[in-house]
Amino acid sequence: MEQIMYRELQKKDYPAIEHLIASSFGLSRYLPDEQTLAYMKHAYLQGCLAEQTFCRIAEHNGKVVGVIMGKADNHYKLHQHIAPFCTALWYNLRMELAAKRKGINTKDYQQLHKIYHDFLKESSTSYDGTLSLFAVDATCRGFGIGTALLNHMQEYYHSCGVKKIYLYTDSTCNTGFYDRHGFLRTAQKDLIMKQDNQPFKLNVYLYEKTFA
Repeated sequence: MEQIMYRELQKKDYPAIEHLIASSFGLSRYLPDEQTLAYMKHAYLQGCLAEQTFCRIAEHNGKVVGVIMGKADNHYKLHQHIAPFCTALWYNLRMELAAKRKGINTKDYQQLHKIYHDFLKESSTSYDGTLSLFAVDATCRGFGIGTALLNHMQEYYHSCGVKKIYLYTDSTCNTGFYDRHGFLRTAQKDLIMKQDNQPFKLNVYLYEKTFA
C-alpha cells in the first residue's frame, strides 16, 4: 500500500468518520432506517468528540481510512467540550423521536450503553484514560494502519503520564488485535438482540491496558 498520512482531525473529516463508525460497528443492526441511522451516526461521533483530548486520522490518497480518539483525564477541560456534548444530546433526542415515529425499537442500543455503564460501575479499577473510538476501513486492514494509529495514541498517553486506560468492544470486532497489543480483557456481558428478526448474541467486553 502507498504511504499513509497521519494527521490531526479536521471538521471536513466528519462525514467520512461517521461512515467508518457505521460500517465498523454495524450500527444498522440497531437502526435499519436510513434517517434514524444518520442521527445515530451524528450522535455517536459528537459523543466521541465531547470526550476526546487526542485524535489522529489516517489518510490514503485523500480518503480517510482510519481514526483513533482517546482521552487523558488530566488534559480534559469540560468547557472545551460543551458544544459537541450538547450536539450529541440533540442528535440522540432526534434519533429517539424519529425511531418512535417509525415504530423502531431502540432497546438493543440502549441496553448496550447500559452494559458500558455497568462495566465501570462494577469495576474496582481506577482509570485515568480512555480509548473511545478506533476504526480502520475494512479494505485497508492488514497494512499496519491500526498499529500505527494505536502507537500515536500510546505515545500521547505516555506524554501525559497516563497509567491505565480502558475501552469497550464486542465480538463483532477484531478483539485479537487488542490481545496482541498488550490489552487485558477484564469483563464480559452478553446481549441478546435481534438481527433480521432473528435472535443474535453479542458478547460485549471491557479491555484495559497499563502503562509503566
